[in-house]
Amino acid sequence: MSKPENPLLLRQRAASACVKMYAGKRLALGRHDCARLARTCLHHMRVGVPFLKGIKWSGKTAEKTLAGLGFDCLMDAMDGTGLPRIAPARALVGDIIAMPAEDGSPYGCALGVMLSNRQALAFGDGVCRVGKPKEFLAAWSVSNV
Repeated sequence: MSKPENPLLLRQRAASACVKMYAGKRLALGRHDCARLARTCLHHMRVGVPFLKGIKWSGKTAEKTLAGLGFDCLMDAMDGTGLPRIAPARALVGDIIAMPAEDGSPYGCALGVMLSNRQALAFGDGVCRVGKPKEFLAAWSVSNV
């Protein structure tokens, strides 16, 4: 019988996989966007999101897709995952955070993945990069470590 994986190592591996997959990528709704970034992190943390199974979106359909799932904004969708909301200051590596969206975004926020040293991986100015968020709107704990 194998030993269960250390949850802190799982968090680190998930965050590292997101950095490897998204850092430096230009924003392309449906391919490289904050919702896919969060979904990738959840996948690597072995957290299923049943309402996203088989769902695809693009720049033209993202807003309709979100509404079709019954959500007004990305924060509502994150609440719909069943993950507990936490104070952003308590976010650990691999937790999902919400920050103010860039001007004109219809999604209510931008999602990111917490990294170490209070840095996050998130899209800003059309590119996914690592940096310290200026402001947090919410955070969700991906596991109870």
